[in-house]
Amino acid sequence: MKNLLLATFGFLIIFNSNLFAAESSEVKTKRFKTAFDKNSDGVISEAEFISTREKWGKSKEESVKFFRFHDKNKDGSITLDEFLGKK
Repeated sequence: MKNLLLATFGFLIIFNSNLFAAESSEVKTKRFKTAFDKNSDGVISEAEFISTREKWGKSKEESVKFFRFHDKNKDGSITLDEFLGKK
């Protein structure tokens, strides 16, 4: 009985963490499309990124650092995959 309870508990933890990860990805995708990608071209420019974050009270300096961190291939824009941390 104890093993069954442990197995069930383990399943619930894994199941719930997978739901949270999926939800997190969905929320981030929505934020990418609605908050950052203002012209709906599928990428976030540095200007779009900084402008959005400034509206949230973030400094330009901090936003530039975050932009450069997320722009993994250093092409001057952030793709959805880069934003989600997949590249």
